[in-house]
Formats: sequence, structure tokens, C-alpha cells
Amino acid sequence: MSSETSEAAAELERAVRVRCSAGDPQAAATSILEALGAHVVRVLHARFRDEQATAEVFSLFAEDLWLGLPKFRFECSLRAWVFLLARNAGSRYLSRELRRRRALVPLSQAPEFAAHAERIRTATLLQLTTPREVRLSRLRAELSAEDQELLTLRVDRELDFAEIALVTLGDQHAAPELLAREAARLRKRFQLLKERLRRRWQEISAEEDG
Repeated sequence: MSSETSEAAAELERAVRVRCSAGDPQAAATSILEALGAHVVRVLHARFRDEQATAEVFSLFAEDLWLGLPKFRFECSLRAWVFLLARNAGSRYLSRELRRRRALVPLSQAPEFAAHAERIRTATLLQLTTPREVRLSRLRAELSAEDQELLTLRVDRELDFAEIALVTLGDQHAAPELLAREAARLRKRFQLLKERLRRRWQEISAEEDG
């Protein structure tokens, strides 16, 4: 993680702690959405490759963030928890039974927060239509869902492998030894993935430029 990214993550976590301690979870949730919402959209879009599915899962994620933040105890990093929420929202979306269910507290009861979520989702999806993003999308479309998620979390968000392991395991209370094994597996997979992507990027660029 770059020093700039690390400082931004630490500053966000401090701000969220202060707002939660002051009894203002709405402000805390909004600050998380402003800082990380666009990145969550990108992670979800890489996974689902569909704007409608991305929009629906992001709405589930926003509701989970709204409901879950007052219970969050900072036992893991805030960033890892946010992407864990997004991953779990995606898993729920894929369950036919749970896809039909609504959140316990609809975001219609939090209109300002819902407006932030909609604005971030819409703006980010529009950015994904630039020529470079289209080329990247073509490249990422060749990857498995796991590799897409790994690439987005590691490269786009610069999460360390321990944080990514927490997300992929889907459990913020996973045992340290389990996290260590998963982090080692992800690190090895990422090295192989980088080499494969470098070759394919050169091939795709040659095809399109030729």
C-alpha cells in the first residue's frame, strides 16, 4: 500500500470512529460512501459484468452499511470490512431466495444517504465506458470471478493480502492461522495473475492498435 493510500485509509477510519462515538452514524456512513463507494462499484462491476446487477448489489451493500455500521467494533480494518460487506451483498444477490427479500430498514427512510449512494453508483458506472476502461473490461472479462476480485482489491484499492484474505473468507473473525494461509495463497495467485495479464494486455493492445 502506498503511503498516500495508507494515510487516507487511516484518516477515514479516524473520522468514522469520531462520528460514531459522537452518535452520528449517518455522517459516518456517508463519509465511508464518499471515500469508498466508487471503489465498491468497481469491485462489483468486475464481479458481475452487468450494470443492472451492479446497481442492485450496490443498493444492498449501502443498506448493509447503513444497518451494520452502528454494530461495527473495528476488530478489522474499516476498508476490509467495507469490501467484506460488498462481497456478502453479492453472494446474497446470487441467492434466488434472498434476492426477493428487502432490507430490514429500506433506504427510503434515509433519503440523503440513498441520494449519495445513487449519485456515486451512477457516476462510477459512467466512468467505466471510457476507451481505456473498455479495454480493461475486455481484459478482465477473460478472468475468473476470483481473479477479478483479487485484481480489483489489490491493484485498485491496494488492500494488503491479509485484508483481502478476510474479504475472500467472508468472516471478519477468521482465525489468524486461517487468514495467514489464505493470504499466502492469494499472494502466489496474484503473482501468476500479473504475469498473465501483462502478456494479454500487450496482445490486446497490438490487436486494437493494428
